[in-house]
Amino acid sequence: MNMNQKGFANIILIILVVVLVGALGYVTLVKRLAPIEHSQPNDSQNAQSPTPVNTTVNWQAYFDSQNLPSAPLGVVLPQNCRVVGAGSKMVDLAYKTFAGFEWSVDCGSRNNKARGTLGPALEQQGWKFCDSQTATGHWWKNGVITGIAESAGASYPFKVWQQSGTDCP
Repeated sequence: MNMNQKGFANIILIILVVVLVGALGYVTLVKRLAPIEHSQPNDSQNAQSPTPVNTTVNWQAYFDSQNLPSAPLGVVLPQNCRVVGAGSKMVDLAYKTFAGFEWSVDCGSRNNKARGTLGPALEQQGWKFCDSQTATGHWWKNGVITGIAESAGASYPFKVWQQSGTDCP
């Protein structure tokens, strides 16, 4: 091969690698954003007893409708903890789409130990612990991810957010 043929072969190889990496990235993104399927109760179940507000069947309805619940779904806060304010919707800045809900929770002097305060309560309520990083933690239950971000100090409420997810992040 002469010098021009070697250079051309290298360019083709680089283009193939870039296309392959792009395709893998696209497939990964599409899988991550795939809709979550939930089974719906049949009519005979609905006729027997009304569905309570915070059952997992209704959780996806909140995410689908984007109607902000007054408190984190399926979470009973420990004694002396309360939701402060009305909460808010989260937006994925990259895609400018709805991403979940966020609330401020005040547990008084335990605000700077949010994971230690709320984490055990979540696990007692059937939430699966996913991971913990610097000042944050994640739990998963029935298609919902609940995250906690500790405050800068005990005098500030900490953040609790929820988003739809098939499993731990």
